[in-house]
Amino acid sequence: MNGGDHPRGAEALDERAVFERERTLLRDKDGRSFESVRRSWTPNYGRVWLQMGAGAAVVVLTLAILVAGEPGESRWLITMALGGVGGAVLGYALAFLFLWFHEAAHANIHRSRRWNDRLANALLGTLFLQDIRRYRVLHFAHHRDHGAPSDPERSYFQALDLGFLARGLAGVSALRTLRGRQAAVAKESGRYWIVPAVGMALHAMIVVGAAAGGYTAAALAWALGAFSVFPLLASLRQLLEHRRADADDKVDYQRVPHGAYTRTFGDGWFAHTFGAAGFNRHLIHHWDPSLSCTRFRDMEVFLEASSLAGYYGARKTTYARAFKALFRLGAIHRA
Repeated sequence: MNGGDHPRGAEALDERAVFERERTLLRDKDGRSFESVRRSWTPNYGRVWLQMGAGAAVVVLTLAILVAGEPGESRWLITMALGGVGGAVLGYALAFLFLWFHEAAHANIHRSRRWNDRLANALLGTLFLQDIRRYRVLHFAHHRDHGAPSDPERSYFQALDLGFLARGLAGVSALRTLRGRQAAVAKESGRYWIVPAVGMALHAMIVVGAAAGGYTAAALAWALGAFSVFPLLASLRQLLEHRRADADDKVDYQRVPHGAYTRTFGDGWFAHTFGAAGFNRHLIHHWDPSLSCTRFRDMEVFLEASSLAGYYGARKTTYARAFKALFRLGAIHRA
């Protein structure tokens, strides 16, 4: 088990304060201050759009393959199998794209804030039934209240067990998320309903249109990917990022503070796709939320040559190791 899977007392529970305490004192091996180097880390928008485009291409290509390879109603077993495989691919691709929606919440997909939000809503918000402006409010509350019962992004409050996985695959996680978002949005201006409404029409058009056209595998894959696989992967990713290895599975963290804890997962194909948009270096994001994910590696290099090298290194692990440390086989806890 990696050392990063173990929090270190009160210091681990206040990780943001650790960075803020050291920020002005940080120096790299060449003696440069963090603040002086930080100013040079500007977003690489070309890389952002290249990766977003790659994720969108996977979605379009998968749907095209399913439509072209539709086996017909007479071969329902093959149809179900294609729908299941297609749903897994689409769900993974949607989980990848959602992380760029998160990047847009931090105004890092376009240099113009107005166009950042317009593009985020038009290209991504409709897929995820969220207006970027409302999502930004909720997500910033996650940064502010990370580890507290008031944190609105709380998948890590749950134990990673068979029940967690089953709820995700059954779509329960998606329904709970939508219900929570709708309750929050209902308190705001009606304008925040426009993007979710368009998004619901889009999802209905894809599923109903594909089914009506005889493309059952594509319809099944979209429904499974968007409302089962994607929510499961999104909630699992967040749990692996933030749940402490010593968290008590019997404690209700909606009432008792869990404490702020964030892992970082390094490189590799899986880490860069499951943890896209810099989520594979998530501790850096929580330490410097406004920094573009395209510069996380630069900050990591700086940190590894600074006085925080030990602390940062202790939070490094892999998704597989984190899963192994947190998963409780044979246990099913109530949410």
